[in-house]
Amino acid sequence: MKKVLLLINFFILTIFAGQVSVTFRVNMKVQIQKGLFNKSTDSIFARGSFQLPAGDAMNWAGFTYKMEDGDNDSIYTVTASIPATWIDSSFSFKFVKKDNSWETGPNRTFTLKNAPVQILPVLYFSNDSINKQLVTNTFVFTVDMRSLFGTGDGYFNPNRDSLLVMGLDWDNQGTIISGNRKLHEIPIPVKRFRTTLVVRGFESDSTSFKLKAFPDVYYLNSGWEIRDNRWVKYRSDGDTVMVPEIWPELNPIAVTSFPVPVLFQVDMGKNPINAKTNVIFDPNKILFVGVKGGAKPIGNWAGNWVTTDTIGGDTAKMIVLNDKGLDGDITANDKIYSKKIIWPIYSQGGIIEYKYGCHYTDDTVGVTSAYLDNEFAPGGGHRFTFFPAELITLSDRFGTFVDVAEYRPLPAKTIDFVLEQNYPNPFNPTTTFNVVIPKEGNVSLKIYNIMGQEVTTLISGVQKPGKVKVTFNGYGMASGVYFYRLEAGNVSITRKMMLMK
Repeated sequence: MKKVLLLINFFILTIFAGQVSVTFRVNMKVQIQKGLFNKSTDSIFARGSFQLPAGDAMNWAGFTYKMEDGDNDSIYTVTASIPATWIDSSFSFKFVKKDNSWETGPNRTFTLKNAPVQILPVLYFSNDSINKQLVTNTFVFTVDMRSLFGTGDGYFNPNRDSLLVMGLDWDNQGTIISGNRKLHEIPIPVKRFRTTLVVRGFESDSTSFKLKAFPDVYYLNSGWEIRDNRWVKYRSDGDTVMVPEIWPELNPIAVTSFPVPVLFQVDMGKNPINAKTNVIFDPNKILFVGVKGGAKPIGNWAGNWVTTDTIGGDTAKMIVLNDKGLDGDITANDKIYSKKIIWPIYSQGGIIEYKYGCHYTDDTVGVTSAYLDNEFAPGGGHRFTFFPAELITLSDRFGTFVDVAEYRPLPAKTIDFVLEQNYPNPFNPTTTFNVVIPKEGNVSLKIYNIMGQEVTTLISGVQKPGKVKVTFNGYGMASGVYFYRLEAGNVSITRKMMLMK
């Protein structure tokens, strides 16, 4: 019997001549249906740690093991011959399409068997075996622009700016069939913008988008929202999806020509919770409450969220609020801690994030690193849009994301002088300014750089009534944002322009 077994083993080894033929198989049906793989133009390969043993030039690279669909069933195969000396060895591999688009998930593995032929199971690319229904949905987008609506720098000016819904077709998440990306103002509710887009995708899948403002030179982040992508989900075929009203996270560029007070108010009297311990603490044991955020007047996120951050008064890394009826606090001892903080002249507008921190007597965390960062878990915080106003009032509740911001507009006054936007803008290197002077008097028109330093004077001295046209040549100046200011008596008008070389 022993001799018979030896003869059988010898016969098997002789048949496959010391080689094991390993066949890889991948089902591309779902990828094809989703439009992620084109049978006519795309290729798919097997790559892994088996390549060198099989005689290839290197592992995990190259195009030797191109897979084919011989019977047109969307299952692609390829065979590699691996020497029998590797029997019982484990190998890793993955499928890759379009030359360099790897499937997701961990590496796949197999162990080489003691057999002339080894056919691996049929696998779905990226393990995506869900055959979903292709649907067409109508998405209605509405954007609330009340916090940014206005004219001039620091605002969304509907006469100058436009707002678009970008995305929905990123990364093959969908196909836009019809509609206009540009949002248009609707009469009711006021200062809302809306558009409708018809998009095709797979039922129950999601697709991402973001808002973008144009011209992007008037906004930070090139006009894109300063946040992660937003998402909408496909529903049944033919459905209309009313996307929840959007509060845009855009950041218009504005530099104030006067100081702007911002009143911070945080209610500490309604069961405040320490985010580090998840324990409610007694507001009667509060030692102090401070605010810190992403602007210089509130520390610019500097410091370590410890007590020493409060040293330095108005230039501290954390600004201490009070409940004593001082510095903007309306009512003493009402557990609403407040402080009026001044944003200086030439402060840049936009979205500002901030958080409060509280120090109290029985804080179990103790005086450790960042122990005052106790309002939200990492990533949480408040935000408001800063732009020129007589007063910005923020009303918050400790540990709550709902923020209330009120903007007291600048006092109405007769604007009898006119400073038009320069044209062209952006410019290189010349541009023209038009000034309307209603009455005789001293008038100046000066240009400043982004640091507030005077660059040159275009008009200076007594001017007669009328329209004045001035041409400016920026030759020799660096590209970037500049400001020009008209001053006449108690009138001051500032505008922004951009030199692009």
